[in-house]
Amino acid sequence: MIFQGQEFLEDKFFQDSVPLDWTKLTTYAGINALYRDLIRLRRNWFNQTRGLRGQHVNVHHVNNADKMIAFHRWENGGPGDDVVIVANFGNRSYDSYKRETGTERK
Repeated sequence: MIFQGQEFLEDKFFQDSVPLDWTKLTTYAGINALYRDLIRLRRNWFNQTRGLRGQHVNVHHVNNADKMIAFHRWENGGPGDDVVIVANFGNRSYDSYKRETGTERK
């Protein structure tokens, strides 16, 4: 759920008598595109991510030290349904990432 203006980093408290600052939509176009793309993935917009709507989840990698997680979601399985998500919540990027022994969640 997105609160009013969150998709372009509105930083003022909500007041129904004060309009949103729509210039932030241009200033923060990147965050707006991120929200748009994530919504499209969740809604299976391009018919490749149906698994995000399914109830099945298998978390197969958790690395607390580097703040990385990887999991598989699916509804029935098969093409367009199996989705693997790798999320990096750390403060650095990787050109490649290799799971180290002992960092998996048991």
